[in-house]
Amino acid sequence: MVTCRNRENKRQALIDAAGKLLVEKGDARAVGTRAIVASARTSKSAIDYHFGNKAGLLNAVLNELRQLHGCHCIADFLHKNGKMLETREGQIQFISSLLDEFQKYFMREEKNTWHILLRQKVIQSYHEIGNRILASFLESDVEAFFTVFKKITGREDVNEAYAWFMNVMLPLSTRGYRKNKLNFNGDFALSPDFDEFYLEFCKRQLMAGWGLISFPDQLDISRGECCRRRGA
Repeated sequence: MVTCRNRENKRQALIDAAGKLLVEKGDARAVGTRAIVASARTSKSAIDYHFGNKAGLLNAVLNELRQLHGCHCIADFLHKNGKMLETREGQIQFISSLLDEFQKYFMREEKNTWHILLRQKVIQSYHEIGNRILASFLESDVEAFFTVFKKITGREDVNEAYAWFMNVMLPLSTRGYRKNKLNFNGDFALSPDFDEFYLEFCKRQLMAGWGLISFPDQLDISRGECCRRRGA
């Protein structure tokens, strides 16, 4: 007799198998149904039963990433802390706290490694899967980031705001982990390699670019402390 737990386990096994293959292939078109069912140790009929077809299964993979991302998004942070943007000191604190949230999000431990790696692929590249996710759950983040950008800088250049968004998201998302050789069927080599000083550097870079601190005030990379430009 097939229990609800067994059905749910089989459903999750298919999602995990498809997620791992998306990380490996980087393109949904290269992920075959046979490879998915072989990895999940089930049959094609299980995909049809739980998801309708392969496209439905891939959408379930993306939905799982959306749900994970929803816990830490710029839109929610702005909604909860928008009053901080009313003063210059509050704006500085807003950016600092927001990047702290990014750090917590990208460095958190997750049961499934493919969540981390696929999320990084999305942010790093513009392949099919990346575009689909960016067009869905990251859209609200980009809009919220533009609202913050406009409030602080007074500028309404959407392209400039998006460039800053990627300038922050990309280095923080990729610096958090050093990927060596991955083996999804056994042990995997994925080691934390986050530099707290680098987070501070990102904060100061963003604040300087948005006019909250003066450009001569920057970090001495060799010593990790605030300094003045030579000759300033």
